[in-house]
Amino acid sequence: GRPTTALAREAAKAEQRQRSPPRRELPPVPTFESEAVDSLRRLFADLKEGRKDGALLSGVAQTVRERYVESCKHWQVKPNSLALSRIEATKVSSGTDGLFETAYDFSMCHIGDRGAVCLLHALAYDAQCVSVSLASCGLRRACALTLGAFIELHPRLNNLDLQQNNLSFDSGESFLASLQHRLNSSREQSLRNSSREQALRIAVQPSFGSPTMMKHQFTTKRQSTSSPRPPEHRGLRVNLGGTPLAWDRSGCTVGPPAGSLWAGKGETSARLAPSRYEALRQALDETARFTYARSDSRSPSP
Repeated sequence: GRPTTALAREAAKAEQRQRSPPRRELPPVPTFESEAVDSLRRLFADLKEGRKDGALLSGVAQTVRERYVESCKHWQVKPNSLALSRIEATKVSSGTDGLFETAYDFSMCHIGDRGAVCLLHALAYDAQCVSVSLASCGLRRACALTLGAFIELHPRLNNLDLQQNNLSFDSGESFLASLQHRLNSSREQSLRNSSREQALRIAVQPSFGSPTMMKHQFTTKRQSTSSPRPPEHRGLRVNLGGTPLAWDRSGCTVGPPAGSLWAGKGETSARLAPSRYEALRQALDETARFTYARSDSRSPSP
């Protein structure tokens, strides 16, 4: 009858499924954001381990320019002529700590997300870079992860100006996490250096009461009273003025962004509620590393 025929048909389908090879799941296609941030992290690792050479002081601008053009070719981006001129105008100066440093101003270059990724790859080669301005460059969330990696990994970065860009909730989360990783790494490095110095002092400490010990105590006391302490590192500052995260300060609104995006059902929509924005901004403020200054003056071209 019909039930027997239906059962036989289902049994045949089950047998066929068992004989056929299992369907292979295709790996996820990497996005531009993930490829860019992974590439920048690998570059910083190669520079740190010496697998790639950084820029020399005598030709830092030339090296950064060449790396920027190479990066544009890799990411299929047309080099920005104004950004090239800003790189060429960069000079090496002496900082307050006595170390050489460089600063880059790409404000109003309108490089966009892909152009910013190319620039960040090029600037990674400059270990003396302390300040980068990407104000009013048309940046959005597509470059936020790469900016976060730059915040976390560049060793001497003191100032990153991101004002007047469309960097919102996802970008703020990325910057906060990257800054926390940077601070944690800095603390761990300080603890390792302190332990190493303490072990070295114990190893070379002379016996108590010996002439060498008395001379050592006198010298240490004289140095502590007469030698000035080196200036403390100010720490990284990130300017988010004029972004959607700068409401009621230097933003365009008096409250967090509102609308219908967060009103839907599910966690994805709920995370964009105004209360989540307020919690994120509070977490940013607690670090004391994010500012919200806004300048409407256009930077002159070199």
